[in-house]
Amino acid sequence: MRKTFKFQGNKEFWKQKLTSVKVDDAQEEEHSYPLKYALEVIGSTQESILEAGCGNGRTLRYFHQKGYNIKGFDFIGDTVQILKRCDPKLKIQVSDIKNLKYKSSSFDCILAFGLYHNLEEDDLATAIKETAKIMKNDERPCASFRADKFQISHKRFHGRL
Repeated sequence: MRKTFKFQGNKEFWKQKLTSVKVDDAQEEEHSYPLKYALEVIGSTQESILEAGCGNGRTLRYFHQKGYNIKGFDFIGDTVQILKRCDPKLKIQVSDIKNLKYKSSSFDCILAFGLYHNLEEDDLATAIKETAKIMKNDERPCASFRADKFQISHKRFHGRL
């Protein structure tokens, strides 16, 4: 399996990357990735949405500014603090996709862009289970996977995403 990060661990890579750039403005282009796809699965502003691995916040901030019921998390605490300083009204916390603290069946929709393909195969299995646990029964995930990682793992998770 191809490794995404050759010279450092996943968490170290993302901490360095996310804390070295400014907080993203809310994404504006609704016909571009990832908003194009998120808007296809989100039904209304009243639905409970979680952005998993929200990074510097461009998707989270778009939906927050539009009045959607959205929460977000990232596993890099420094990034979460930067976003909170930028907009203290954001519902964001430090969490890890492999060990979520949300109640079962909490969210109508989970957004996860560029998150799962950064995990090793065993961690991916755990992350998918955690994601499924916190989604309501109508399960509407909206996630992106790098093709090579997905091809390796799709048989194990067939039917879940």
